[in-house]
Amino acid sequence: MPSTTGDARMAAMPASASLPRRSFTREDYHAMGRAGILTPEDRVELLDGEVVVMAPIGTRHAAGVDRLTRALPGRRAGLPVRTATGR
Repeated sequence: MPSTTGDARMAAMPASASLPRRSFTREDYHAMGRAGILTPEDRVELLDGEVVVMAPIGTRHAAGVDRLTRALPGRRAGLPVRTATGR
C-alpha cells in the first residue's frame, strides 16, 4: 500500500493553515513504523517531536558519506552504508 506521508498530502494544505500539533516520542515514531504507518520508503525523520519529510540524498552527499566511511575504518564494523542512490 503506498504511503501518503510525502509531498502530495503536504501540497494540498494552504500555507496559511494553522493546525494543532502533537509531539511524538521516539517510541511513538517506532510504533508508527511497526504498524506500517511509516514505511522504509518514507523519507522522514523525527526532529524535536515532529515527523519531518527529508530531502533526498544527492550524489555529492552520497559521495561524501562514502569517502568518510572509507576514511574511518572500523566505525561501521565493516558494514556498508546504504544511501538512497543505492551505493
